[in-house]
Amino acid sequence: MTDRRPALASILFIAGILVFVYAIADPDVTYGSDAWSIAVLAALMLLHFGTGMLARSWVALLLPPIAVLLSVPAGLPETAARTEAFPIWFGMLIFIEPLGLAALALGVAVGRFTEHRRRDGFRPISA
Repeated sequence: MTDRRPALASILFIAGILVFVYAIADPDVTYGSDAWSIAVLAALMLLHFGTGMLARSWVALLLPPIAVLLSVPAGLPETAARTEAFPIWFGMLIFIEPLGLAALALGVAVGRFTEHRRRDGFRPISA
C-alpha cells in the first residue's frame, strides 16, 4: 500500500495557500495592522511546517514554487490604488516562500526524525 501522506499534505497546503492569496492577501485584510500581519505570517509558517511534518517527504519542497504560480492570477492587492504595493506573487516569491521553504524543510526533517524514533523505539545513550 502506498503512503498517502504527501498527497494529503499537498492538498491541504494548496487549499491553505489559496485561502491566503484570495481571501487575505488580495483584499489586503491586514492593511494597516501590524498585529494581523504578524499573525497571518505566523499562520503561514505553521502551515508550511505542518505540511512538512505531515508529508515526511522531501518531494513536499516542490510545493512553494507551485504556491507562487497559483498567486500570479491574483495580481495587485486592492490597496494598490492608495499604496505602491507589489503584485501578490512577487511578495510570495521574495518574502513568504523563502521563509516557508525553510519551515517546510524543517517540518519534513522533524517528521522523518519522529517517524524513525517511533519506529525504532527509544534507545538509551549509555551502553
